[in-house]
Amino acid sequence: MKHLVKLSAVTWLFALTVALFPASVWGQYVYLSDNVTTNGVSMYDAGTYGTLTGPTNYLTGGTGSVGSAVALQEVVIKYKNSLADPVCLFVADPGSSFGYPNGDIAAFPLPAIYGGIPGPATQYAPFSTSGPNTLVALAVDRRGPTHNYLYASFSAEGMIEVFDVTLSNCALTYKGEIAAVGLNGGVVKSMAVTHAGKEVLVVSYGDGSIQGFEINPPFGLLTATPAILSWGYTFQGGEPKFVDITENGLWAVFGDRPSASYCTGTRSAEVEVASIWQAGGSGVWGSLISTPFNDYGGPCSDNATSFGVALGSANIWLSPDATHNEYDLYISSALSGMVTTAYVNQTSGVVTTFLHACTAGHTNQTTLAGGSWSYNLGLHTVYPKGTGLELAVAEYGGVSETALLNIDNWGCTEEVVLSPYTDPYSSNGLVSIDIFPSRPY
Repeated sequence: MKHLVKLSAVTWLFALTVALFPASVWGQYVYLSDNVTTNGVSMYDAGTYGTLTGPTNYLTGGTGSVGSAVALQEVVIKYKNSLADPVCLFVADPGSSFGYPNGDIAAFPLPAIYGGIPGPATQYAPFSTSGPNTLVALAVDRRGPTHNYLYASFSAEGMIEVFDVTLSNCALTYKGEIAAVGLNGGVVKSMAVTHAGKEVLVVSYGDGSIQGFEINPPFGLLTATPAILSWGYTFQGGEPKFVDITENGLWAVFGDRPSASYCTGTRSAEVEVASIWQAGGSGVWGSLISTPFNDYGGPCSDNATSFGVALGSANIWLSPDATHNEYDLYISSALSGMVTTAYVNQTSGVVTTFLHACTAGHTNQTTLAGGSWSYNLGLHTVYPKGTGLELAVAEYGGVSETALLNIDNWGCTEEVVLSPYTDPYSSNGLVSIDIFPSRPY
């Protein structure tokens, strides 16, 4: 009987996804940055529900920074104006030595509609460089026809560079740059762009500070708002790393690298929510506001919230839709090898934990199946609506792997039988992931 209940929920979700995304447009592909010396991107076919096929490897022509197990978005996909247009896949080459092609960006065109096999890569060097760019974080603006921007942060310069994306061939044209250094000297670890409301690029520095940059037409150039120290950092030493933004553009959600030197002496999972100032009042339009009421978990259980036995939380991902008036917040806890689901209220930004009962066979929290991997890092929903239906997780290690989990209609997860899937092309480098077609923001 339990099997029938589980099958019913999964079948219903799958049928809904098929109805919303017919077979002609929802072929699914998973792309992961290998981040190895001879760098490349690994591609899995996720078109068959519950399994991954591959990977196939495509070289960027540049170098990666081996052994850099940090939370970065090193692979991003820029969508075009219609399903008939090609798609652009951008991959960072965070080189560990000075000089091109270290620290560049590789641009791959993808076929229209189906995604799939990338075309030949073209490399784009930073406009200015003063040393090895061992960290290169990327973000894209997905708002539509007049927002064809790619943002790239280069660690050697402490700059965010703005590129215009040519729709026909994925070529990048440099438009300008702006200084981006944390209050404690940190470099950009992660960036994200709002999909609605105020046009803002939100940045986390990994040193306790966060910042919003107003996006200005016509070239997507940036105006800085004041950088701030997050409440989680101030109160219990949590360092915001990966940033994601809710679809309505109101809330920036951060996965923290929690401190072990506070309270319990453990790196208990911690996330933070900062509001994005929209208009009026004494605030700066597009700036971030962090308060004692929007830090959750951590070694001091801030806001009376706990994420159970999860340790580490630097990588997070929000569900495509706010089902039940809340976004599912998927947390990758590298120090305990598990995935946890929390919930972000789309109106208030409040985070709650363990809110719903799971479908039979699914759990919250889910301990990932063992393999050759060492740490689970970047994660991404596979389908572009609802809870995301499936979750792919990059697993960093001597031989890296990719996990695949099914998601029920409450955000609970269950790892599929054949998971994890070995990626022979990445050793000590698999950190970042993106998927085509992704959620729209």
